[in-house]
Amino acid sequence: RHRCIGESFAYVQIKTILAILVRTFNLELHNNKFPECDFTTMMVLPKKPM
Repeated sequence: RHRCIGESFAYVQIKTILAILVRTFNLELHNNKFPECDFTTMMVLPKKPM
């Protein structure tokens, strides 16, 4: 498998977007509890809907 030539640039973009979101919005946990995660799938998602 060959690596994508834009992969490292994509990671920089993702980090930049995440930094802007964290800086712009006031993020809070619902009920001050972190949701239980399902690690059996390709994407880690909450076990129960939020």
